[in-house]
Amino acid sequence: MNVSKVNKMTVVRKVREMHLGDEYMQHELELLGDLSNETVDSAARKARKIGLEQGLEKGRRETAYEKAKRLIQRGYPDEEIQEITKLSPDEILKIKKGC
Repeated sequence: MNVSKVNKMTVVRKVREMHLGDEYMQHELELLGDLSNETVDSAARKARKIGLEQGLEKGRRETAYEKAKRLIQRGYPDEEIQEITKLSPDEILKIKKGC
């Protein structure tokens, strides 16, 4: 049995026990129980992909900020910093205020 199916079944069973008598919740749990394992696995893969993309973008931004700090410290003009780092003038100004 696939791990996501075991996890889904466990969650559904536990929540069902917690909400005995709650017709709305029981209905929602039936809908959740109808999800195929492919749907759960696909959603998990999509979430991992989105998380990876967000992490990479955050890393790029942090690298650009660090590079801009060094360029500011070396006296580079704002226009060159913008061209090298692809940061906006406002972002460069914020970095300058923080240096």
